[in-house]
Amino acid sequence: MIYYDFNQDEGVLLVLMEGDITTDDILRNMDFISEAAGIPRNLKLVTDFRNADFVSPASEIEVLLKYSVEKSKNFTFIREAFIAGTPKSTALAMIYAKETNQSSSYKFKVFSSLQSALIWMKDVDLVTLQEASFN
Repeated sequence: MIYYDFNQDEGVLLVLMEGDITTDDILRNMDFISEAAGIPRNLKLVTDFRNADFVSPASEIEVLLKYSVEKSKNFTFIREAFIAGTPKSTALAMIYAKETNQSSSYKFKVFSSLQSALIWMKDVDLVTLQEASFN
């Protein structure tokens, strides 16, 4: 399952992923974010993957990279904090980060905690985001 919570005051989109997540789930997530009304073109994104498991073959990271390059063209700038919960999701996210960070308009960083991810966002109100509800 994928849940969304957009904090308009801070301009941060929180994405919570839970359970088994496939390549198709992530592609649909990219489509949703790219096409959703009200999402700023200078996007601050926190993806919480701590309770999720990427169940597609690791080789499909290439599909995700190519698709994200295409979808990122809809934005002026993307700053994404990815919170990993397992060694596998950390490793895959680090491969993704290495490729996406070559772009000057997409910055992606891997974290193990929400607090660290929010600190990286710098001007984000920590209390407001920590209290965000995904239900």
